[in-house]
Amino acid sequence: ITDAPELPARLLAYSCYEGMFKNCTNLKNTPDFGEPLIMQDCYRDMFNNCTSLTEVSSLPSEPMALGACMSMFEGCTSLAKAPAMPSKELADMCYAYMYRGCVNLTDISELPAEQLAPRCYLGMYMDCKKMEKAPYLPAKVLEDRCYQNMFEECSSLNEIRVGFTDWQYHNYSAYWYDDNPTGDWVKNVAPMGDFYGPDELDVKAGDSFIPAPWLDM
Repeated sequence: ITDAPELPARLLAYSCYEGMFKNCTNLKNTPDFGEPLIMQDCYRDMFNNCTSLTEVSSLPSEPMALGACMSMFEGCTSLAKAPAMPSKELADMCYAYMYRGCVNLTDISELPAEQLAPRCYLGMYMDCKKMEKAPYLPAKVLEDRCYQNMFEECSSLNEIRVGFTDWQYHNYSAYWYDDNPTGDWVKNVAPMGDFYGPDELDVKAGDSFIPAPWLDM
């Protein structure tokens, strides 16, 4: 299969398209997603490891649901341009690991949501090796793990702009989990770069804050 079939349904169900085209390594494009009612895990892993995928239609602007687009394009190594992501109502893990391993992704879409959800962007761009500029992150208040691992291993990333004024970082070293909003979010990014944030935001260096080498420039 090289061209995806039409998906005319406008009322989706739980996990309805989960893994539908996973490992279809000859698939080159996606169907028109339209504006259906989004349900939990409906697009999860839908195009995972579609290594020939180059053309992706805009995603729905409808409110997201739990895990709706999780790992949707993970491992799509030919994808260079991300689709428009107009939804402004997020949900837990809705875009988690969405583009992980998209090593040729360079053209990044805007993330317009100003109100976040726990884990909404968790690991979203992990290992996007050619990505140089992060999308502007307008939210002023963070949620648990919302940006955790978001840009980890983005080895070309050299610019980040944020709207939040507090890292909301907590020391949970005594526990096995870490629910900090920005945990390891800039681990192994480019060695030189620029970070822009509100004046009220504390300047902190580290993989969970601002890359330390960027502050030495």
